[in-house]
Amino acid sequence: MKFLRKHIGYLTVATMVGVIGLWTLAHTQVTRGPDSGMSVTATLSAVDNAVLDDIANGTPQDAGLLHANSPTTLIDTFSLFDGSAETQIATTNLGASKAYAVAGTGHLTKVCIIVSLGTPFAENMSIIFFDADPSITIEDASLTLAQAQNVQAVVTLAGADFRDNFATAKINCQDTNEHYSSITHVVVASEGSTTYDDEDIELRLWYRRDS
Repeated sequence: MKFLRKHIGYLTVATMVGVIGLWTLAHTQVTRGPDSGMSVTATLSAVDNAVLDDIANGTPQDAGLLHANSPTTLIDTFSLFDGSAETQIATTNLGASKAYAVAGTGHLTKVCIIVSLGTPFAENMSIIFFDADPSITIEDASLTLAQAQNVQAVVTLAGADFRDNFATAKINCQDTNEHYSSITHVVVASEGSTTYDDEDIELRLWYRRDS
């Protein structure tokens, strides 16, 4: 009986190892590689197989890979409205459309707005991103249907979220998760009760490319 129990125990362990092995094989395809002799191709749908192949084969991974775990990129300070060179943006009107390139596809992850110079104030606004030039003239009161059909993303910022206790600049930074595909232009839309005259409005944008 001791002999039988002992070998049943061995069989149980062997069965468990076999089950684990079958589960592993069901989730991993092993093929012969050109150099090391073996390579591993994972079949996890949420991860890029090519990246896993490289990792399994010891290929160094550079920063900035265009995949879900890619680091974000900053587009540094960009002028949405130049109060010293452009005419005013009255309440609820639009600034002029400006060329603003965000290549590929991915997600906008964070925006910071800086209102400075003149008499800076903190009020509601939206930043509108387009995939073609909407040809918006400063002080336009609304979007046409054709212009609206090229909108890629809209990020809205509330005046109450601005840090407005600084005399020289009002700032508002917001996390976002807006999907985009080849942004080409950007527009600021005033949504408050005060006219932008000699103030500047600047944008800092972070994004993560997926392709």
